[in-house]
Amino acid sequence: MIAKLLNCIEYLGAMLLTCLFISSCSEDNAPTMEDPLPVYSYFRGYLNDEYVCIEQNVAHDKRIDWTSTVTQGGKLLAYSWRVIFIDDYHKSFKNAPVLSMQLDTLVAGRRYYIEGPHFDDIKSAVGFWTDGKFYAPKPNRPFKVSLGKFINTSPYGHAPYIAGPMEGVLYNQDNPMDSLVIHDATFCLVTSGWE
Repeated sequence: MIAKLLNCIEYLGAMLLTCLFISSCSEDNAPTMEDPLPVYSYFRGYLNDEYVCIEQNVAHDKRIDWTSTVTQGGKLLAYSWRVIFIDDYHKSFKNAPVLSMQLDTLVAGRRYYIEGPHFDDIKSAVGFWTDGKFYAPKPNRPFKVSLGKFINTSPYGHAPYIAGPMEGVLYNQDNPMDSLVIHDATFCLVTSGWE
């Protein structure tokens, strides 16, 4: 008789624990998807009337990439990078449109009025390549870039972190009647390429 009573108590205890376990599992405690990876570098804005959003959140995504720096005596004189206009970094970059930028003397709050594609000089420069055509600003219609942020050592590594808005018209160098307009655009570049 005592054995039956103990079995009954064990059974009731097990049922009580099961009920408590089931009631503790609610949607509030359900596993959720992980937060998305943080976006490090990006280009967000309009190319003519088409909105373009390129966000880089993995190291092997090279659509936004540092290309070169010019330094002298430990001072950064010019910083160059490119934005490859494809929607997926797994795709081939061959024949993809490319925006190349170079800024001289990085200073937070500085506005750059870029008048040409002088990549061989230590000057600010901009150029866009697409479909075998090269586009650049005209001296009387400069492309504008504002450096809203410049941190010499970014929080993500030892490279500069730069960000800000950009806008302007780039003209086909073979046919000035053909142009591209970049407007309402912002960029951020974080890279570990500069030492």
